[in-house]
Amino acid sequence: MFDSRKMADLFPFCLLLLLIIYEFYKRIVPILVGFDVNVLIFIALLPFFVLFFKAGLFRGHKIEKYPGLDEVLYTRDKILIQVKDERFLVKALEIRSLENNDIEGKFSQIAEILAHMGINSSLTMLCSPKKSEKHLIDLTAGENKDQRREIFQNRVILLWVEEKDVGGLKMAKSMLDRAEDTIKARLGDYWEVIPLKGSHLKSFSNSLLFRFQLALSRINLKEQASEDLVNSLYLELGRKSNGSVVKLSLKDLCHHIAILGRTGSGKTTTSKFLISKIWEIGVPALIFDYENEYRDLVLMLGGVVLSPTLSDALVSINVLEDLESSNDAVLDEIVEQFTIILGLTPPQTYLLLKGLIRLREQAVREGSPTLVDLYEEIASLAVSGQAEQESKKALLRRIYPLIRGEARQILCKEHLPPMEDIMNGLVSVELRDIATQYVREIFTFTLLRRIYYYNKEKGRTRGIRHITVLEEADRVLPKLKDLSGLTIGDRMVSELRKYGEGFVVISQSPSSLSPHVIRNASTKIIHALGSTQDISFIHSLLGPSGKAIGEIAHRIHHLRTGECFVVLRNSSELPRIRIEPEYQPPELEDEEITYLFSLAPSFYCKWRKEVLRSKVL
Repeated sequence: MFDSRKMADLFPFCLLLLLIIYEFYKRIVPILVGFDVNVLIFIALLPFFVLFFKAGLFRGHKIEKYPGLDEVLYTRDKILIQVKDERFLVKALEIRSLENNDIEGKFSQIAEILAHMGINSSLTMLCSPKKSEKHLIDLTAGENKDQRREIFQNRVILLWVEEKDVGGLKMAKSMLDRAEDTIKARLGDYWEVIPLKGSHLKSFSNSLLFRFQLALSRINLKEQASEDLVNSLYLELGRKSNGSVVKLSLKDLCHHIAILGRTGSGKTTTSKFLISKIWEIGVPALIFDYENEYRDLVLMLGGVVLSPTLSDALVSINVLEDLESSNDAVLDEIVEQFTIILGLTPPQTYLLLKGLIRLREQAVREGSPTLVDLYEEIASLAVSGQAEQESKKALLRRIYPLIRGEARQILCKEHLPPMEDIMNGLVSVELRDIATQYVREIFTFTLLRRIYYYNKEKGRTRGIRHITVLEEADRVLPKLKDLSGLTIGDRMVSELRKYGEGFVVISQSPSSLSPHVIRNASTKIIHALGSTQDISFIHSLLGPSGKAIGEIAHRIHHLRTGECFVVLRNSSELPRIRIEPEYQPPELEDEEITYLFSLAPSFYCKWRKEVLRSKVL
């Protein structure tokens, strides 16, 4: 109700409104008198028809960016996706914690209930540095509001059913609405469950459709999917000068990517951009971070940071943990690993092999040995002749630093998450604070070997399972060759593409990187290079593109930070693009990092394990 003062204030405005209406009436009525009555009725009803069709039950349009999807149609709070003869109805629910509670544990229980109801579900966490008054992680409580470092986090539960599995679209709608009620009941009053609607649903659908299409591709990959569907999955790398998009397909990820450029050219920015996009489409990634540059990004994206030197996330690895395996290849790889990293001579390599063979025989009875056991075993070997004695002493001198101090803590104890967790999350392993270079390399190489055998156990696939990002790749994948002409690292990169493992290798000195690795990388992102030797080396490796790269070699040297030339698979073009950072995480202090560690989910909400539960590879 208005009081008398408010009514008095409104009175002049009411008079003005009446005057405007009267003047409008005087001018319009004489004009309308000359029209036919049916025309007037049509004009009166036309706005209602327009509104009706605009807000109809479904408003459909082709999504040109997703040729694998036949049609995408929107309702007020749902999306209907049609692929070939199948139709899926999808609903997205934003989850807001009222007391900063953890959703991951709750969701695993909810997903089981929904599965019994015949509903597929997945949990997504989207993060960005956007400012918002709601859903913020306040990392520096008590500071001035404008100085706070804030990270925008948004958790969304995706629900979907296949129309033909539930007996029609009407039943599918009912099931999704019932699932929403179930989620609200299970989460209780500590969570706010808000269906995404209208413009919010459409803005979210770009990411949603990519995830959903990835899930569909996994089904079809298992059932021999068409090449068109697999090739329809891509991420945008950047734009050419004419505005056309440079794309990387899902297959390009399997065929490996090389990012090359001198210090300060933008390599890490490009790598971070790729990681954020790869993670957004649901592909897990492991980063070997030699300079601790990925920490903020990984935590913002809900990933996990591990470090052999960081107390909050301490990890170590027993280099000889898998020695008890009867696989002779494991033994050969360990020998080659130490030969390359420690620079062993042939006599020293022979003694190392003898010691490892004896340790393997003991491991069958006593369990996995360590480098300490290896040192003692080699020390006990009987040798003949002065030359062999000198080789033995030299070998012991090289191994001894690995069993004392920091190296012993990092390389002689097994304290690592299960490989299943590492290979199904976004994980960064920080290596900068390891004092000794060869300790870093042994740690990295050992974990790479485990990735290799993990993928081989999973079997071959036409899809992409995982991405490994190797900073300072020339240190782990150098030019040195064994008798077969390839290092173990070369063979791993070459073979693992068949098992769904993609590599992103990053180097500031491509002339020091294994040529075989660069040749195996079908996508080469070339930032500014510092030396003529590096430019010439790239020139010699590009095959059909060699002429083109020769013509612009001088331009490679003068590329600005963030600019790059891109060599794409099955393309003779060399587009020049600029890659902008997708995320610009704030610089975080130690106490803020510790706080983020406590908030990050164990491994990205484990949504992949719930995607199309019984159908995914």
